[in-house]
Order: sequence, then C-alpha cells, then structure tokens
Amino acid sequence: MKSLLGMGLAMTVLQAAAACGDYGVKMNLGCYPNSCGDFNVTASDNGRTIRLAVGQWIFLELPVALNSAMASSSDPNVIAQQGGAGYQNESLFGFHALKPGSARLTSAIMSSDRSAVVASPVTCLAGSTEPCSYEVDVEVVQFPKAKITIDNVSESPAVHLRVGEVARFQAPYSSSPLWTVSIDSPSIVNWIVEPIYPDSLMEAAVVAKSPGTAHIQSTPCASSEPVCSNPWHLTFVVA
Repeated sequence: MKSLLGMGLAMTVLQAAAACGDYGVKMNLGCYPNSCGDFNVTASDNGRTIRLAVGQWIFLELPVALNSAMASSSDPNVIAQQGGAGYQNESLFGFHALKPGSARLTSAIMSSDRSAVVASPVTCLAGSTEPCSYEVDVEVVQFPKAKITIDNVSESPAVHLRVGEVARFQAPYSSSPLWTVSIDSPSIVNWIVEPIYPDSLMEAAVVAKSPGTAHIQSTPCASSEPVCSNPWHLTFVVA
C-alpha cells in the first residue's frame, strides 16, 4: 500500500481542512490527512473488505487532482464522508465510522464538467497504470466497555477475568502475509470483536465465557518485516 507520509511536507497543500470540491463538507483534523487515518487505501485495495471500529477513520487515495475526483459511501449513516484534501496530483477522501453496520466506499474520477463519473478502466495520469476507480467494502464494529485494556501484549503475562468480563487489547502484526491470531480454548474466552487491522496496531476484544485458562497467540510468519521474528501470546485466567 502506497503511503504519502514522506511526501506530505514536500507537496503543496491545495486544499486541506476546507470545503471538499462542491460537496460543502469539511475535514478539520489538525494534521496531514493521510497521517490521520486508521486505514489508508489505494486502488491496489480494490475489492477488499476492511473491518474498522466506530470512531475510526479511513482515507481513500486517488492520483488525480481533487477537483477531478469524487468519493461516496453507500450508507452514510454507518460511515460518512467528512471531506477531502488535495495535494499535487493527489486526492484524499476521509470517511468517519459512525455506527455498526456495513457499507461500500467508492472513489472515481469525474468528467471534465463534473457531470458524470468516467467509467473504469481509466488511468489518472499520462503514463500511469493506476486506475482511477475502485471500491472497498467496510464492516464497522462496536467495541464494548472493557474490564481490562492491554496496550502492550509483551508486558501482560497473565490476564485475570471473571465470567462475562471483557478484555480489549492491541498487538503488533505483519501485513505481508497477515498474521493468524488464534484462541486455543474458545469455550473459556472467545472473540467479542474479532481482530481488526488498522495501519498501526491490531485491535481485538475477548469475553470470558467459563472458568479455566486460555491462550491467544500469533502465528509466526515468513515476511521480512521485523515484527515477524517476535510472535506474541496472551494468557487469560478466568474465575
């Protein structure tokens, strides 16, 4: 997935925290938009399904000027567009997850008079092979109130819960290929929110189902990413 983080300072901001084209919506995030998103996607993610939590942000990137691009949500009650930002030949559209549910996000190039969406496939810039139209499906989940929140799995040798209590945790993960995270005794603890994979740390939550001991662990991966050499595990003791 291409990142614009290193390009932000070198680019001229044409439109940020300002009206998004003709849509009249605004995005005031207090930072470069591409560094604010929990998920940042491009045309290489076309057809992907992404799970995110209520309150999180996802940004759709297009390699075309903002006034030539558009983006939309199939259900703005679930995830709503909050604006756009334009850089030199780059556009970013921000969407905010509002409540649990599912929706499809679509981004596309507009015709010169903005009267129609140009049918795919079409390239954005001369010599570019990157398409201007793509879609991602989103599933928005709600994290319940947690008894325990674990920010560093490496510093949590054993987590004690009572039946019915919830633990929420963050953990490192490899995205290439994606780590598999498993529970060895789902009758003791089980997912109440299955793992989601933002651009920073994996997030998930489990609920204590019955007394006993269970373990959650990551499966080592073969990627060259440094995180692959450090698989982790959590132990849950339920009373």
